[in-house]
Amino acid sequence: MENVKKARVTFSSMMNRPMLIISALVVTSLFATTTPSYAISYWDYWTNAATERANTLLGAYSWSDETRNINNYYWAYKNEQKVASVGAIGQPAIYEIAGIAQTPGYPTVLALQGQTISIDFGFVDPATGLYTAGPPVGSVEYLVNVDPTSPTDLVPISTSYDASSGFSTSYVVSSSAEPAIEAVPYDANGNPIVIPGVDGDNVAQGFVTALYVPEPSAIVLLGIGGIGLLARRRRAA
Repeated sequence: MENVKKARVTFSSMMNRPMLIISALVVTSLFATTTPSYAISYWDYWTNAATERANTLLGAYSWSDETRNINNYYWAYKNEQKVASVGAIGQPAIYEIAGIAQTPGYPTVLALQGQTISIDFGFVDPATGLYTAGPPVGSVEYLVNVDPTSPTDLVPISTSYDASSGFSTSYVVSSSAEPAIEAVPYDANGNPIVIPGVDGDNVAQGFVTALYVPEPSAIVLLGIGGIGLLARRRRAA
């Protein structure tokens, strides 16, 4: 219950906004381009990604369309924070799939249903796309959304206190829906870390989506996230 309460506090600003009518979003996205040339807020990024997941669930998109569209929304979100001179945004990354190490990937990574994925957390500079120092973190809570038609429906996975592992956790990709896994950092006193972004959104949190690989032959694509990070992550002690 404590984790659920913390999640509700973190998302209070979101819950006060008008809820999406997912059917309208799906219809709209089917007839409009999903490659944004504009900047969007964290809330827009989260809900637009949910719409892409819903479209794929309905068979309207292929996984490659979904990957491209969510990645484009990420870049638009990151660009908004860069323009606003936000120095750091929170970002979980999937660094291991089925026991095989991967180049840390986000905002999308391909995985097979039933596989275990390992996720850790860091801060990214929206201007450079590289890992950067952020506020001191005491723990990271991971939550998952598996119903893209209800983007504020988040279920706690776990809370990691292990800074040496990058506050890592693991999650088994289910067969119900593609999971969007959100990471919410807390300070040493258990308070949510807040980095104000544009539109008042807290950009200290972030999420990564595990997209289904359509066929076993596509296993070679595992580890190719929406953004391949060329530099190995290093954090200051």
